Amino acid sequence: MTLLTLSRGTPLTPAEIHRLPPGVEPVSTGGAVVARARVDLPPEDVMGLAFELGRAFPDTVFGAEVEQLPATAAPPTSAPAPATGAGSGSVPPAGSAASAPSGDSQATEGDPWKLLHAGRTEEAIVAFTGFALDDPGRTEVRAMFIDRRPEQVVLGCRIATVTGWKAAATNFRSLLHHQHPDVREAALLGIAKVAGPSMGNVVKGLTKDPDPRVRKVAEETLKQLGW
Repeated sequence: MTLLTLSRGTPLTPAEIHRLPPGVEPVSTGGAVVARARVDLPPEDVMGLAFELGRAFPDTVFGAEVEQLPATAAPPTSAPAPATGAGSGSVPPAGSAASAPSGDSQATEGDPWKLLHAGRTEEAIVAFTGFALDDPGRTEVRAMFIDRRPEQVVLGCRIATVTGWKAAATNFRSLLHHQHPDVREAALLGIAKVAGPSMGNVVKGLTKDPDPRVRKVAEETLKQLGW
């Protein structure tokens, strides 16, 4: 079972609640989480739902967490003995050479960097959620921050945001002056996630940004920072 969440500084409006996909429920408890869903779906369907939510609610921070099954629901620890003999039609035991997925496929599914480098960006963002960046990972994200392509800068912001990389707050602050509004918006979302109230003054300036989306996210970020 996977718990999907959407977080931001302000609750969903009635119009936004109406746009929630089936199975996603609004949360009105006053916390940062404004919508959630518990799903028991194949990974590819979870990624599809995540992409749909991210596209419908771009000013939210997406989260995903695999929930552990209760002990009573755990599968039996011992497997039945496999049938023997050629042509028996039995399934080889899990972990055997015949039944195990290829190493490359298995590694890609569990590694957000390999998903990202394979072009599976939205799946990678889900896998990055709560992921701890190591030194090479932080170096790669820093390179994204200074990339000439706005979409790469936005990608770096998204990775830093969902991984909760607090040191990226300084980079987010610099990116608030980027010429592309998508980058300014992504930097604001990052500040709302990893920064503190001291960022309020610089964020306040973007409430007069020429782009209406940036102005809206700036106002929501200020609320998130306690301003």
